[in-house]
Amino acid sequence: MGLSKDDKTVKTPDDAFKLVMEKSDVNREERNILICHQFVIRRNAEGLDELPKSAGSEGSIPVVGGLDCISLSLLEPFDYVAMGHIHKPQHIGRESVRYCGSPLKYSQSELDESGKSITVVSVNNKSDVDIELIELVPKRDVIRIKGPFKELIAEAPKTKRDDYIIATLTDQLDSYIPAIRKALKDVYPHLAHVMIEEKAERGNDSGSSLSIEEIENMDIDILF
Repeated sequence: MGLSKDDKTVKTPDDAFKLVMEKSDVNREERNILICHQFVIRRNAEGLDELPKSAGSEGSIPVVGGLDCISLSLLEPFDYVAMGHIHKPQHIGRESVRYCGSPLKYSQSELDESGKSITVVSVNNKSDVDIELIELVPKRDVIRIKGPFKELIAEAPKTKRDDYIIATLTDQLDSYIPAIRKALKDVYPHLAHVMIEEKAERGNDSGSSLSIEEIENMDIDILF
């Protein structure tokens, strides 16, 4: 579109987006839909920037993939704006500038998140947009269990064994033993993650690291 890396007018993400819009020749009288992998901010009544609400598992905000935030006001020409990356479904400013969110929970930071859905959008006439959210109910939820190793094994029949399990061991273990994960996986077939609870007296040492000798003697499949 004739954009040059030497263009001295572009100093911010907003400048870049404005230049793209100028050269895109968007017809504001027609229905326009924008699909982008972009963070958008809006100014609140106090003049402060409001960022999208993260679910905690998407990586850094507001920067991802080299793209910084742009201002909500720049999206005015579009009847609907579909944005990605953010796992928590939400709209920015108007309802038609939306992050649909992830269809499933992808980390323990999303365990308490509800409202996973599919967004169905109907753009009728200009500025006439209908938005319907269809709730998603996963075959398997993601749940957290916590306790001593033997207790988690004994309690297995009382939990939702078919869910994705994040297990936190409270035993005073000096290191993470691969055999423990295997034993847990025998009773929790969809075990997703195992961690050892960090004790305050350990300081920065969580006790979950492996020594070089242990790594060298591990089976390659278990190591991966």
